[in-house]
Amino acid sequence: MPITTNKIEERLFKVWMNESLIAEFEQWVYQSEELKEYLSADAYFDFLDLNYKSETAYQDLKNLISKEISISQLETWSLLHQLDCVKQRKGDYYKFIENFYNLDYYGYTFMSKLAYDYSFHMNYPFGKYGTYDFNELTTFKQNQLINEFYPSIIEAVNEVEQWLLNENVILLGGKKYFNDLKFIDHRAPSETKKNHIEKAEKKVVEILEMKKFVLKYSFMFLGAVLMFVLNYSWLHNVLIPDPCYYHFHNPNVVMELFYDFGSSSNNHPEPSLINLLVTISFGLIIGYYTFKFLNVR
Repeated sequence: MPITTNKIEERLFKVWMNESLIAEFEQWVYQSEELKEYLSADAYFDFLDLNYKSETAYQDLKNLISKEISISQLETWSLLHQLDCVKQRKGDYYKFIENFYNLDYYGYTFMSKLAYDYSFHMNYPFGKYGTYDFNELTTFKQNQLINEFYPSIIEAVNEVEQWLLNENVILLGGKKYFNDLKFIDHRAPSETKKNHIEKAEKKVVEILEMKKFVLKYSFMFLGAVLMFVLNYSWLHNVLIPDPCYYHFHNPNVVMELFYDFGSSSNNHPEPSLINLLVTISFGLIIGYYTFKFLNVR
């Protein structure tokens, strides 16, 4: 989505965003009379003199462009481009959604709705998908997660777009460190207050989801450990008070399933692999339903 009707600036924006356009841009620089008229003589010579084949060509070109177009314009165009891709579901739109969380963290806090309602769930999909990394999900589950964002994400995108286009939010840029990206906020107090409240609510939900995730698996782990200890200490002695009993008696079907009888144990019953698996599974189930009961309470 362009933020200017100036075709020269639009061309500069596009190559700023896409390194692969540098060869095409080079040919345009040599041929464009419009660029020559738009730039000062010194600036035009700098574009002509640039070595477009060098390893640093792209960064050198961006440095030249930043002298002609303000960082505020470049930041705004870049973000509008990302928002439009998300709305139209084109290009690397899913990467842009994933990056909204980072933009909020780096300082663009007006992005909090997009960051916490959508981007957060891509960065930390543990709540529903049981993993901390979006890239660990299958392609099917990745698409399933992203599809859940639509169409509601479009409303949030439109809101941010209007703030930028109406200059209610003016980007100043900065480095990608915590709270280093700056912006001028001309939004109404009701909008900024709503933004902060939503962000705080999302933080609370984030913490609670993390706590729930950790507690659930902690209960399951403790259940498995408890059943293991009970089975191999107390229950084993209750079921088999005399291990020498089977020197003279044949074990029944249940005993043969859950215990091994061999020469290595002098024909004394020893818990089998099935015994171990059933014990751990039963402990996991007990732990899970204990967690569910306490969580509901």
